[in-house]
Amino acid sequence: MNDWSETRSTSSALLMSNVAISHGMSKQACLKNTGISEVMLNDSNAEIKASQELKLIENIVDELGDTSIALEIGGHVITSLPMAFGVLPLPAVQLCAQPPKWVYAFYR
Repeated sequence: MNDWSETRSTSSALLMSNVAISHGMSKQACLKNTGISEVMLNDSNAEIKASQELKLIENIVDELGDTSIALEIGGHVITSLPMAFGVLPLPAVQLCAQPPKWVYAFYR
């Protein structure tokens, strides 16, 4: 069973919202009913719950009507991974190899 109350950095939410905005979605529409403020989204030290991130994903998919945006978001993540792996210790790299829970929300 998934624990959607676990907390995480806002970095993936920021990435997803920026991609959605580049497709014409407003930041307010991305954040609607998520409990994530613009201040939190732009604060690299802020944490959000997985359930909040899933609501953001739902907003993006509902607004844009196209789950293929997940491929574009994944492309942004993949291009930054080689540099990240170069500076992370091995246990952190192994943890990064596990797909994040939000990926599964695009395949409902």
